[in-house]
Amino acid sequence: MIRLSAKQPISLIILAAFGFTASCSSFRPIEATSRQQYATALEIGDRVRVTTLDGDVHEIEVVRVREEGVDGERTIWEKGKIEGREVLHIAFEDVARIEKREASQGKTAALLVSLVALAVAAAVLLSHLASKGAGSMRLGN
Repeated sequence: MIRLSAKQPISLIILAAFGFTASCSSFRPIEATSRQQYATALEIGDRVRVTTLDGDVHEIEVVRVREEGVDGERTIWEKGKIEGREVLHIAFEDVARIEKREASQGKTAALLVSLVALAVAAAVLLSHLASKGAGSMRLGN
């Protein structure tokens, strides 16, 4: 049997809010016609998706920008588990497209408003249950 105190659901909602707000982002293309434009548009720490001329797609975190290309770390996955990280060098002359991950303010705001409303509803429900003498809820048998 699992028992939840009145404060636990609200803590879980707050924890979920932090996790979900991190995912409120999307990739936006970098408009560039030259290597130098790519080099000036990228900064260390940027998360980017690079599509090369041969069609390969690499999602990397930029660790170094040079005139001729970008170095970035990517996660190596094996059977659903992280096996490690590796650094790739991608020459700008091999790039078909670079997209930069950017926070989506609209999505983040909508999510936060929804989560606050959910937290308020949970608090009201739990307050009502506590006033009826049900200080804890039982899940299971």
